[in-house]
Amino acid sequence: MEEKKGFKRSAGLISNLLVISCLMFFSDHYLKTAYGGERCDHASPQIYQHQSPLPFNAVDDEGYTIWKTEGTSSCEFSDHQLEINVDVSDPKNSISDLSLIVNAFDVDFTDDSGVCEDGPEVDLVSINNYQLPGKLRGASDSWSTTTFKVDPSKIKEGINTVFIDTDSTGTDCWCLGIGYVALRGKVGFQIVNTTPPNDAEKVDYDRPNITVTFSGKYDTSTVNADTFEVFF
Repeated sequence: MEEKKGFKRSAGLISNLLVISCLMFFSDHYLKTAYGGERCDHASPQIYQHQSPLPFNAVDDEGYTIWKTEGTSSCEFSDHQLEINVDVSDPKNSISDLSLIVNAFDVDFTDDSGVCEDGPEVDLVSINNYQLPGKLRGASDSWSTTTFKVDPSKIKEGINTVFIDTDSTGTDCWCLGIGYVALRGKVGFQIVNTTPPNDAEKVDYDRPNITVTFSGKYDTSTVNADTFEVFF
């Protein structure tokens, strides 16, 4: 009888081990199937709190105008696409010293810990399908800000699309959170539009209905015959 009891205890132990092994196998299989493979980045996919020093669509203390859009902040194993609305006519000629600021979470661009055998995190950024030189920089499990110089000719009035290619090298290791993206530039005071346009035909020169659009607000008392001339 003792031998049978011992056998039953051994069989029960083996059965429990098999159940645990099966659960571990199916859990591992599910995670790899759901997320596309082994994940090296262990930042939990939750909403992270960040403090943004940039105002929304305003002029900062240095006289730069800022157009800003908030991200989702969650660390995601996917790309990010955000839209920035620029309310300036003819940005190419009216905006100078322009840059794109990206506030991001968990950018392991050096991977000092060596957790990913396929290499560090490489996140690329483009605006309106124009890829900006460089990549996002930062550190594991922390917020960081990367600034890119932007050619104003790549910006348009209205909606501008910022695309962030998360883990562009395809290691399947890295997640990324975006706090905000912002364009920051100097808006100069200048004429950005006139009617009738240059070389317009069939203009009534007795009543030309001339209008002028400036790049910013102006003091009407400063617009006079000495500061502004119209030729037609």
